[in-house]
Amino acid sequence: MSPRAGKAAIVIGFLALCAAAFVWAGGVVAETRRQAKITDECLQSAAWLLLCYASEHDGRFPPTEDAYWDYVGEVMDAGSHTCASLPQGEEWPESPALAGASMLEPGELPEVRKRVTVNVAEKAREAKEQGTSDESGKPPILGTPGKPSGLGTLEKVNGWLKAWSDAHAVPAAPPASMAA
Repeated sequence: MSPRAGKAAIVIGFLALCAAAFVWAGGVVAETRRQAKITDECLQSAAWLLLCYASEHDGRFPPTEDAYWDYVGEVMDAGSHTCASLPQGEEWPESPALAGASMLEPGELPEVRKRVTVNVAEKAREAKEQGTSDESGKPPILGTPGKPSGLGTLEKVNGWLKAWSDAHAVPAAPPASMAA
Protein backbone atom coordinates (compact mmCIF):
# COMPACT_ATOMS: atom_id res chain seq x y z
CA MET A 1 0.00 0.00 0.00
CA SER A 2 1.30 3.40 -0.92
CA PRO A 3 1.71 6.11 1.72
CA ARG A 4 -0.98 8.09 -0.03
CA ALA A 5 -3.45 5.17 0.15
CA GLY A 6 -2.63 4.68 3.84
CA LYS A 7 -3.41 8.33 4.57
CA ALA A 8 -6.66 8.08 2.63
CA ALA A 9 -7.66 4.99 4.63
CA ILE A 10 -6.97 6.83 7.89
CA VAL A 11 -9.01 9.83 6.76
CA ILE A 12 -11.90 7.61 5.61
CA GLY A 13 -11.77 5.65 8.87
CA PHE A 14 -11.76 8.88 10.87
CA LEU A 15 -14.73 10.26 8.91
CA ALA A 16 -16.65 7.00 9.39
CA LEU A 17 -15.94 7.14 13.12
CA CYS A 18 -17.13 10.77 13.26
CA ALA A 19 -20.33 9.87 11.38
CA ALA A 20 -21.02 6.97 13.75
CA ALA A 21 -20.44 9.20 16.79
CA PHE A 22 -22.78 11.82 15.32
CA VAL A 23 -25.56 9.25 14.75
CA TRP A 24 -25.07 7.80 18.25
CA ALA A 25 -25.16 11.27 19.85
CA GLY A 26 -28.36 12.09 17.96
CA GLY A 27 -29.95 8.95 19.40
CA VAL A 28 -28.84 9.87 22.93
CA VAL A 29 -30.27 13.38 22.56
CA ALA A 30 -33.57 12.07 21.17
CA GLU A 31 -33.93 9.57 24.04
CA THR A 32 -33.10 12.23 26.64
CA ARG A 33 -35.74 14.53 25.15
CA ARG A 34 -38.29 11.70 25.21
CA GLN A 35 -37.47 10.93 28.85
CA ALA A 36 -37.64 14.64 29.76
CA LYS A 37 -41.10 14.90 28.17
CA ILE A 38 -42.36 11.98 30.28
CA THR A 39 -40.80 13.47 33.43
CA ASP A 40 -42.40 16.85 32.67
CA GLU A 41 -45.81 15.20 32.28
CA CYS A 42 -45.29 13.45 35.62
CA LEU A 43 -44.21 16.72 37.31
CA GLN A 44 -47.19 18.61 35.93
CA SER A 45 -49.56 15.83 37.02
CA ALA A 46 -48.02 15.71 40.50
CA ALA A 47 -48.28 19.49 40.84
CA TRP A 48 -51.90 19.47 39.65
CA LEU A 49 -52.79 16.83 42.25
CA LEU A 50 -51.01 18.81 44.98
CA LEU A 51 -53.11 21.83 44.04
CA CYS A 52 -56.22 19.63 44.15
CA TYR A 53 -55.26 18.34 47.58
CA ALA A 54 -54.79 21.87 48.86
CA SER A 55 -58.07 22.97 47.30
CA GLU A 56 -59.90 20.12 49.05
CA HIS A 57 -58.15 20.73 52.41
CA ASP A 58 -58.73 24.46 53.01
CA GLY A 59 -55.49 25.50 51.33
CA ARG A 60 -53.31 23.06 53.28
CA PHE A 61 -50.81 20.85 51.52
CA PRO A 62 -50.19 17.25 52.61
CA PRO A 63 -48.19 17.01 55.83
CA THR A 64 -46.06 14.11 54.58
CA GLU A 65 -45.00 12.62 51.29
CA ASP A 66 -46.86 9.41 52.20
CA ALA A 67 -50.08 11.38 52.78
CA TYR A 68 -49.69 12.88 49.32
CA TRP A 69 -49.08 9.55 47.58
CA ASP A 70 -52.02 7.99 49.48
CA TYR A 71 -54.23 10.81 48.19
CA VAL A 72 -52.92 10.37 44.64
CA GLY A 73 -53.58 6.63 44.80
CA GLU A 74 -57.14 7.23 45.98
CA VAL A 75 -57.81 9.79 43.26
CA MET A 76 -56.34 7.60 40.53
CA ASP A 77 -58.09 4.45 41.78
CA ALA A 78 -61.43 6.26 41.85
CA GLY A 79 -61.08 6.75 38.11
CA SER A 80 -62.66 10.17 38.36
CA HIS A 81 -61.00 13.33 39.39
CA THR A 82 -63.02 15.21 41.96
CA CYS A 83 -60.84 18.18 41.17
CA ALA A 84 -61.78 19.04 37.59
CA SER A 85 -60.93 22.69 38.05
CA LEU A 86 -59.43 25.12 40.53
CA PRO A 87 -60.38 28.66 41.47
CA GLN A 88 -59.11 31.10 38.89
CA GLY A 89 -55.62 32.37 39.49
CA GLU A 90 -53.03 34.04 37.36
CA GLU A 91 -50.12 31.94 38.61
CA TRP A 92 -51.49 28.38 38.48
CA PRO A 93 -53.45 26.37 35.91
CA GLU A 94 -57.21 26.08 36.31
CA SER A 95 -57.64 22.64 34.77
CA PRO A 96 -55.67 19.43 34.27
CA ALA A 97 -55.44 20.19 30.55
CA LEU A 98 -53.91 23.62 31.17
CA ALA A 99 -51.52 22.03 33.68
CA GLY A 100 -50.39 19.45 31.14
CA ALA A 101 -51.46 16.83 33.69
CA SER A 102 -51.68 13.81 31.42
CA MET A 103 -50.44 11.14 33.86
CA LEU A 104 -53.64 10.78 35.87
CA GLU A 105 -54.68 7.22 35.10
CA PRO A 106 -54.36 4.47 37.74
CA GLY A 107 -51.69 2.52 35.84
CA GLU A 108 -49.46 5.59 35.60
CA LEU A 109 -48.92 6.04 39.35
CA PRO A 110 -45.74 3.90 39.47
CA GLU A 111 -44.19 5.98 36.69
CA VAL A 112 -45.07 9.25 38.43
CA ARG A 113 -43.65 7.98 41.74
CA LYS A 114 -40.45 6.89 40.00
CA ARG A 115 -39.91 10.28 38.38
CA VAL A 116 -41.12 12.78 40.99
CA THR A 117 -40.12 13.50 44.57
CA VAL A 118 -42.34 15.49 46.90
CA ASN A 119 -40.07 17.12 49.47
CA VAL A 120 -41.98 18.05 52.62
CA ALA A 121 -38.88 18.03 54.83
CA GLU A 122 -38.03 21.50 53.53
CA LYS A 123 -41.43 22.72 54.80
CA ALA A 124 -40.69 21.41 58.29
CA ARG A 125 -37.27 23.08 58.33
CA GLU A 126 -38.76 26.44 57.30
CA ALA A 127 -41.49 26.17 59.93
CA LYS A 128 -38.90 25.40 62.60
CA GLU A 129 -36.81 28.41 61.55
CA GLN A 130 -39.91 30.61 61.79
CA GLY A 131 -40.78 29.22 65.21
CA THR A 132 -44.10 27.65 64.16
CA SER A 133 -45.17 24.05 64.33
CA ASP A 134 -47.65 24.11 61.44
CA GLU A 135 -46.09 23.92 58.03
CA SER A 136 -49.14 22.50 56.18
CA GLY A 137 -49.76 25.81 54.41
CA LYS A 138 -46.27 25.78 52.93
CA PRO A 139 -45.95 24.04 49.58
CA PRO A 140 -43.82 20.95 49.17
CA ILE A 141 -40.97 21.16 46.71
CA LEU A 142 -41.19 18.88 43.69
CA GLY A 143 -38.05 17.37 42.26
CA THR A 144 -36.85 14.74 39.83
CA PRO A 145 -34.49 12.15 41.32
CA GLY A 146 -31.84 12.21 38.62
CA LYS A 147 -34.37 12.15 35.80
CA PRO A 148 -34.12 14.57 32.86
CA SER A 149 -36.65 17.37 32.73
CA GLY A 150 -37.36 20.14 30.28
CA LEU A 151 -35.90 23.57 30.85
CA GLY A 152 -37.98 25.49 33.35
CA THR A 153 -40.50 22.77 34.21
CA LEU A 154 -39.39 22.38 37.84
CA GLU A 155 -39.44 26.14 38.36
CA LYS A 156 -42.86 26.38 36.71
CA VAL A 157 -44.59 23.67 38.78
CA ASN A 158 -42.98 24.77 42.05
CA GLY A 159 -44.04 28.32 41.14
CA TRP A 160 -47.66 27.14 40.86
CA LEU A 161 -47.46 25.66 44.36
CA LYS A 162 -45.83 28.77 45.83
CA ALA A 163 -48.41 31.05 44.17
CA TRP A 164 -51.26 28.91 45.52
CA SER A 165 -49.72 29.00 48.98
CA ASP A 166 -49.34 32.78 48.86
CA ALA A 167 -52.91 33.28 47.63
CA HIS A 168 -54.45 30.85 50.13
CA ALA A 169 -52.44 31.61 53.23
CA VAL A 170 -53.16 29.18 56.03
CA PRO A 171 -52.94 30.68 59.51
CA ALA A 172 -49.92 29.21 61.22
CA ALA A 173 -50.01 27.85 64.73
CA PRO A 174 -48.42 30.20 67.23
CA PRO A 175 -44.79 29.59 68.15
CA ALA A 176 -44.34 26.94 70.85
CA SER A 177 -43.06 29.58 73.28
CA MET A 178 -46.33 31.55 72.98
CA ALA A 179 -48.63 28.52 73.18
CA ALA A 180 -47.91 27.93 76.88
